[in-house]
Amino acid sequence: ALIGGVFALALAGETLNVSSMIGMVALFGVATRNSLLLISRYQHLMHDQPHRDLAEIAVSGACDRLVPILLTALAVGLIVSLLQALTQINEATLSFLPKLVAISASLMIAGPWILGLLVDYLQRVLNGIPDAILGLPAP
Repeated sequence: ALIGGVFALALAGETLNVSSMIGMVALFGVATRNSLLLISRYQHLMHDQPHRDLAEIAVSGACDRLVPILLTALAVGLIVSLLQALTQINEATLSFLPKLVAISASLMIAGPWILGLLVDYLQRVLNGIPDAILGLPAP
């Protein structure tokens, strides 16, 4: 998480300051939470399916948790970005206000439907990954 955060700052041309350090602390928290969720899933799979190979459990556990982790990160990033944009309104950003209001309203109205479609699609795609990696026949 630290290397990725520093690389992202360098790529964006930003400096390491108090705001970016606060973001790094948040990033560490998210990375730790995701790691704990993955470990918990691996332990659950090893307990329920002791006959499976460790590689199969690792791939299956990672794929099971990939969609919730990615969607949580996407939702939090989108919400934080919109809130930041909506609260930093001044004369220079007044032209963006109608766009932000339209985006916020459409996400509130169509968001649950779009999210449901996205989750279903990603689950279908990601459920095929373990079979493709392990060379199992498609169901």
